Amino acid sequence: MPPRPEPAAATVACAFRAAGPAARTATVPASTSVPATGTVELTLTTSAGPVPLVLERAAAPCAVQSFVGLARQGFFDGTECHHVTDEPGMQMFRCGDPTGSGTGGPGYTFADEYPVTVVRGENGYLPSPVVYPRGTVAMANAGHRDSNGSQFLLVFGDSLLQPQYSVFGTVGEPGLRALEEVAAAGDDGSSPLGGGRPLIPMRIVAVG
Repeated sequence: MPPRPEPAAATVACAFRAAGPAARTATVPASTSVPATGTVELTLTTSAGPVPLVLERAAAPCAVQSFVGLARQGFFDGTECHHVTDEPGMQMFRCGDPTGSGTGGPGYTFADEYPVTVVRGENGYLPSPVVYPRGTVAMANAGHRDSNGSQFLLVFGDSLLQPQYSVFGTVGEPGLRALEEVAAAGDDGSSPLGGGRPLIPMRIVAVG
């Protein structure tokens, strides 16, 4: 990963823009005076066991603001991590879509943050891939810039990816072991890009 810049201020402003219908009713988070320092500790209570998270406001204050706001509204409760990839160099779950289709979101989007904002391609080329380390929590997106919503990635093995996913936290070791156990059971191979739905459903019961 490239070096992470220090926050320029203790708070930032975030732009949460309306974007399509919400997969589940959600209140848009406050967009002014968003903290850009400190951490938030949350635990995903899942069907595979507890998955503790430490969210880092300095890395991606808007992502943390959105995730915490959605979690406190129960947006993620009862949802499944609808995709898993478990291949060397590409090991992660994708979660956060109440529809389970991979297309659902909260009805708004927000801009990319670290490392996307510090790694740029040259002369129209994509930047070189970087390693998202085991234990990374990052935003998923719709495949284009500034399309973050509610979907997120739980990386349980070092993964080589284009640096287009905003990093906003880490997964604790007990959670990583739970993710590895579900991934080891396999997937249905439904994605043409690799992986698919986990054969053992990975359901988020609650976040707290």
